[in-house]
Amino acid sequence: MGKTKKIKFIDYTKPLKNMRQERFCQEYMIDGNKTRSAKVAGYKCYKQQGSRMTSMVDVAGRIKFLLSVVANICNVTAEKVVSDIVNTHGRAKFDNDYSAELKASDMLMKHVGGYDKDNVVAVEGTITVKVVNFTGASKKK
Repeated sequence: MGKTKKIKFIDYTKPLKNMRQERFCQEYMIDGNKTRSAKVAGYKCYKQQGSRMTSMVDVAGRIKFLLSVVANICNVTAEKVVSDIVNTHGRAKFDNDYSAELKASDMLMKHVGGYDKDNVVAVEGTITVKVVNFTGASKKK
């Protein structure tokens, strides 16, 4: 019989057990600055630790939960934000405010993944690739 592995469940509604990590999360909620948050949380190598913290599963999950709480309290949804951007774009265009119009257009493109689509190459038909005499990388002695 194979080994069974226990899955660790983390309740992100409760503060993290590591108080420094929890402090980092709380500070990160203020302005999203990883370096400042790590410094306030008491990490010595705060410049490196800030990025490291947000890649940790526990910390990233707690931050995501806290962000969802803030969004819920403020009654913010993606639909409302996109609607506001569209309205801002229309007002800027009407007022000939090109800077604001371009900024709103840029925000919309990022939201809908418009720039990602520009980086994809579509190919119709078939492509045949023939590898001739491939021996791999030579080894140095």
